[in-house]
Amino acid sequence: MDNAIFSFPKPINEPVKAYAPGSSEKSSLKKALAQLSSEEWDIPLVIGGKEIRTGNTGKVVMPHDHHHVLATYHKAGEKEVQTASGQIEEVLGTRTRVIQRKLKDVDTLSDREARAILPEIGPLTDEENENGL
Repeated sequence: MDNAIFSFPKPINEPVKAYAPGSSEKSSLKKALAQLSSEEWDIPLVIGGKEIRTGNTGKVVMPHDHHHVLATYHKAGEKEVQTASGQIEEVLGTRTRVIQRKLKDVDTLSDREARAILPEIGPLTDEENENGL
């Protein structure tokens, strides 16, 4: 186990702005909102770090103006879901192998503790329970 002592800086909130009529912060905010509302973004799926555009799309609209489209997003189909599922399984498998490798180095860890950390091992069998593992 690591016995590191961490030191974090004290959190500081950003200044509270009034956004009063005619203020520079209100003007800046209105300018940024106008800029964002003048653009239409394309939102792809991202699977395994790769952008995927399916052509099966939906629209993201302003909550107060449903005719104003802010973005178009790509919907996942069966193929994309299967690809993502395979990658999730691969990551979980890697995670399990790494944890199992680390557990081999910890000889003070009981089988019950190992099973709590790695549920993939499965519950104790009746025989293991009877033997007091």
